[in-house]
Amino acid sequence: MASQIPFVNSTNDLKLLEQLFSDSPIVRVSLTNPEIWKSLPKKQRVWVDGGVDALETWPPKQDNVKEVLEDFENCSQIADSSFQAKPDRRKISAFVAGVLDACAAKHPVWTSVPQLPMVSGNHRNKINRLLAESSAEWRVKKRYDKKLVLPVVLTHQDQTKYKQYRANIVKLAAEGVTLSGADEVWIVDSSLDDLSGSDTLGRTRFPKIAELHSEVLAAISKDVFIVGGPYWGLNLILWARGLATYPAIGLGKGFQYHVPGGVFRAPKAKVAIAHLRRLPVVSRELEEWLNQAAARAKANHKARSEFEELARHIQQYSDIEKARSQVARVYKEWLDEIESVPEGGRALALYQDLSDAFVLGRFIGKPLPRSESPGRAPEKVAQQLLINCL
Repeated sequence: MASQIPFVNSTNDLKLLEQLFSDSPIVRVSLTNPEIWKSLPKKQRVWVDGGVDALETWPPKQDNVKEVLEDFENCSQIADSSFQAKPDRRKISAFVAGVLDACAAKHPVWTSVPQLPMVSGNHRNKINRLLAESSAEWRVKKRYDKKLVLPVVLTHQDQTKYKQYRANIVKLAAEGVTLSGADEVWIVDSSLDDLSGSDTLGRTRFPKIAELHSEVLAAISKDVFIVGGPYWGLNLILWARGLATYPAIGLGKGFQYHVPGGVFRAPKAKVAIAHLRRLPVVSRELEEWLNQAAARAKANHKARSEFEELARHIQQYSDIEKARSQVARVYKEWLDEIESVPEGGRALALYQDLSDAFVLGRFIGKPLPRSESPGRAPEKVAQQLLINCL
């Protein structure tokens, strides 16, 4: 069985899950996506998340999120910053019981401990501790024998960049595990787009997130597993290096985690370029770039045929669902390629894979379309990832 944990966010995700990722050990579904549950296969092993991190923005921008969460007692108070500073234990216990009862009704294998997203200050520390404690109390009262997952959802790059903030996150994560009795920890930086090519990624942000994972691992029991992501490539690095037990993934999209309830942005059709480990936006400019890249690539290099094939079919990928299917297929092949390597050699295998992408991108040289700024250099994403593999 594979290691990846897909995050299922729509009924269209279920199609890709069945077609390509049926070997996943478990899939994550939020209560805030109620339409999914009608189509979810009954035998599917599920990690249910209550969507409590949506209280970061209250009221939420999406009606489905609001409708689910406002049914829980004291929901609006949990979202209030004044209440967070001086929380009431009884109100928190009632809220937690409502959320976890609703999660348990879905018969999951894993259930998320209700937690608010992490912030750089300390004003949410107390309420997150009480949410964790109340989860443990609920578990005992209900004699709940399924696994609990502690979410550690970061919201700003400073939380890993600066030692004092990172130390606070590590401390809170360790305390949360102890107080809730969680069996897993899910760590994700919702501010991170590891495909952007931003200059701060490879030398600063990626190493600091890896440090956070390492420090959390050192602070918790060895029996507690870590879920990392979803990202595009950093999740694979964390997994290959043994800093995450499972890489969380998107299904053809969703390679950056967005806290539910915020402003919804219409997705853009993108295609995966396997030999470069890139995910550019579909456009006429990309078609031109692919043809030029094919002409520059060596005749016997497999990338040449990939570029030509993508260029020939680029118009059909303007259909978002067809593009998503292509991305999901390429991503699954990448996952399977790394997982086929024995555990101790995966980091090196991923380094070699990304090195090949870097060399090819550098050889091609021609910048990608402007839509890929600031990472227009074709080798840039692979370069930033590969220097963090070992």
